[in-house]
Order: sequence, then C-alpha cells, then structure tokens
Amino acid sequence: MARVALVVMSLVLALGLAEIGARMVPPSLSTLGDDGTDPNDTLWSDPEWRSPPPRTFVPHPVLVFENAPSQVADVPIGEHPKRRYRYRTNSYGLRRDTETEVQKPVGTFRVLILGDSQTGGYVDNADSFTQLLENRWGSRASTSRIEALNAGVIGYAPQQEYFWYVQRGQPLQPDLVVLSLYVGNDMRDMVDGEVDAGLIDEEAGLIGPWRSPGAWIGLHSQVARLSYTAARTLPIRGLLHALGWRTPAPPPSFSVDALVRVLRECHGCWLQTLKQAVRAREDPPRFELAYRRLETMLRLLDARVSANGGRLAVMIIPSKPQVEPEDERGGLARALRLLELPPDDARYDDIARDRMLAAVRAANVPLIDPLAELQQAARAGKDARVFYRRDWHLNIRGNQVISEILDARLVELGLAPTDVSAP
Repeated sequence: MARVALVVMSLVLALGLAEIGARMVPPSLSTLGDDGTDPNDTLWSDPEWRSPPPRTFVPHPVLVFENAPSQVADVPIGEHPKRRYRYRTNSYGLRRDTETEVQKPVGTFRVLILGDSQTGGYVDNADSFTQLLENRWGSRASTSRIEALNAGVIGYAPQQEYFWYVQRGQPLQPDLVVLSLYVGNDMRDMVDGEVDAGLIDEEAGLIGPWRSPGAWIGLHSQVARLSYTAARTLPIRGLLHALGWRTPAPPPSFSVDALVRVLRECHGCWLQTLKQAVRAREDPPRFELAYRRLETMLRLLDARVSANGGRLAVMIIPSKPQVEPEDERGGLARALRLLELPPDDARYDDIARDRMLAAVRAANVPLIDPLAELQQAARAGKDARVFYRRDWHLNIRGNQVISEILDARLVELGLAPTDVSAP
C-alpha cells in the first residue's frame, strides 16, 4: 500500500508540475479561429484582401482574445468603394467611433449587438448595421437617447459571444441584447472554436469535477489545451477522446495545393461555407452536440440578460449562397470540383440554418430571420449585391438592409424603446 501511495503521489506531483509548466507557456493569439487545417495565408492571401493587423486584438484569459481598445487600422478590401475600410475601436474595445460610458447614462436606451465578423463588419463603423440602427432609432425617438453598441469580434464563435456578455457586456447594462449568429460557419466554430463549447455545458451544470472529471479537466487544464494543439499532428486523437477531451479536425482529404487555389480565387467559398460542410459530414455526432449546446447557450443567455433587466433577441444571418445563388454559383461549383467534394456540401448551409432556427425557437427567444428580405434586396437590380463577391462578408448595402430589417422587426416584437415610432 505504501508503494501504491508513493506511485499515486508521484503521478499527482508530475501532473501538477506539468500543469504549472504549461501555464507558463505564453498564450498564442489567433484572431481567425483557425483550427490548424488551413494553409498559411502567405500562400494565398491577396494584398487587396486583408484582415485587421494582430495589434488590433489582445489576449483574454477567458475569451482567448478580444478587440484591443483604441485601435485604428485601414484594412484593404478589394470590393469596398474606397478599396479599404477603417477598423476602429473605442477605449472599451467596441467597434465604435465614439466613446462609451460603462455606466449607462440616465434616459439612454442601450442596445448591445454580439457577433462575429459579420457583425463587427468589413465596413467603416459608420456603415455597420449597428450604427445605422442607432441612427434610425435616434432620428425617431421622442425622448430617449439611443445607443447601439457593436460588440462584434472577428473570428468569434457563439460561445465566445456568450462569455463576452458575461465578462464585458453585463456592466454596460443593455436594455436589449441582440445575438447575431451566422449560418456559414458558426456551428463549426461551436465545434472547433478556440473557446471549448463544453464550457456551456459546465455553465448549465452538465459537466463538473465529480460528475464528469475527464471532461472537466479537459476544459480547465492547460495541459489539455496543449494536447488539443498537439493532436493536430500527433496520433493521440483516440486517447484524448477516451479521456473525454475534445479533438481537432482531422487533416483534409484533398491536397493543400487544391485548397490554396480555392482560397486564391474565392476565400469566402471555403472559409464561409464549405469548411463547415466538410467538418459536419466528417463528424456528425460533434455537430449534433453543437446544436444541442447552442440551444442550451441561448437559454442561459436569455436568463442572464433577463436577470439584468434586459431583453434578448437572436438574428440569424444567412450565407451568400442562400441570398445570392446566381452571384456565387460559378465560384462555389469550381471549389467543389477542385476539392473533389460531393454536391451536398454546397447545400449544408440550409441544414445549418434550419437547425439554428429550431434551436432559437426551442429556447423560446425572439427571432429575427432576415433571409427573405435579403433575397429580395439582392434581386433589386444591377449592382444590388449585399455580400462581397470574393470574401462573402456583408458589404455596405448588406449592412444597410440588415439595419432596416432589425429596425422593423424589433419594433414589431415590442423590443424597441416605447417612444420610437414604427419605420
């Protein structure tokens, strides 16, 4: 028994030292939520299409990263009228040109919009649907002062948006929170995001140190997080799965050269839709778990927002192929051929949207579904496009249309300030 006790103590000491050592490793800072399967962007990126520079993001102990405060950067976007947009954050890290008082001013109706890059916007802050909503309501409010705060962060998964509200959003005391979900990649981000979505289960009491010790250690151990990174190249995926830890996406079945060609021609085709479809086809159980976690997360967020005196609504932004199928068909079809993917992969966005809509309805949260209005806007005539053609983010016109939809639907749902008239 003494020898067994000595062995156990030695193992515990070794694991403790390993955990201390792992926590001394400086955190990596990714702003794209990359799961390690994509080629380095130096192989395919175009100088006319860039993301904001690394200095515009900072590490965070819970969120992994967030917008850095008080940053300004001109980001090249080939299809923008000015060939670039201005990325600007205020001192709270919000995508906003003016400062925000954390303590909400008296007489202010404050809207907080959570989301990823579709929400943060590949447009100037003044052209984002968040700012446009503030302008629209502000012009019609008879007594209230309106603030609509853009908390969108490039590369965020839904679970990061939830924890951003917990960590940073609650002190702002928003009267209305709008969670903006994106059909094209949010469910893959629930599976492979840099914040483990298992934390949602822990928040809901489904995971704990005694109830599921393996999964709990996987959530909180730095050794576990480093093991996740190592599993991208080392054959330890089965061991991690047996321990109840999450595992990264397997290497793609197609060649890196083929993917580089796709990314050079239409990086939206891969990053904004097909990458999620391939992952869902390869690992259906993880996506089933992700949809279940999404519903759980919505219930948790609704309860938190309500407890803080606010209301929650969810908007589901569709993908470009769902809105503008004629505009992107050639690029998407070519991507399928180059990567030798089945045609059904081009239709997974429809499955994701249906499941996301079902999760919102099951959570009994007010829903905003802008698909039909976006489709109508895209058919309005020549140059009526609402997404960039190559990148697949909402363009200036797309943001305008979303702001109009939000305005009308929030008023209809009774979520707008009482002194704001119908549009």
